[in-house]
Amino acid sequence: MYGCNGKRIEAKNPQARYSRNNSQDGRGGGSSECSSRNEKGLLRLTPKGETKLRQLKLREYKIKKPKRWDNKWRVLTFDIREERRATRDKIRRTLTVIGFIRLQDSVWVYPYDCENLTTLLKADFKIGKDVLYIIADSIENDSWLRKQFSLTLD
Repeated sequence: MYGCNGKRIEAKNPQARYSRNNSQDGRGGGSSECSSRNEKGLLRLTPKGETKLRQLKLREYKIKKPKRWDNKWRVLTFDIREERRATRDKIRRTLTVIGFIRLQDSVWVYPYDCENLTTLLKADFKIGKDVLYIIADSIENDSWLRKQFSLTLD
């Protein structure tokens, strides 16, 4: 029987399960669990692995752009304390990849409806109370934003 790392293992019980330690420091807490059955190595995600997968999918999230802009800005603000800096940085990277533009460190803007994305961010990063979604009719001196998003200048 072969394990997830490709090495041959001897198991008294062919239904035996073991966790793969894929953390950097060797202390466990990996994102996947292997299960061996009938000499096939099957991979199953742990809850931690499922969360990581959702976060990766979130980075690939595409917001449908309507044919015509409704002249409203979507502003996403968040206030996440220093102890959760890694989460804060992940959110910033995710917003950048999706196409948001940073107004300030924790203030981001996008011209199209992204309420569903905001809901996903709040759930996946467990930051529901720390994020505020605003729909604004105008932003002062927004001509540079319109240019960045290739929106028509009125």
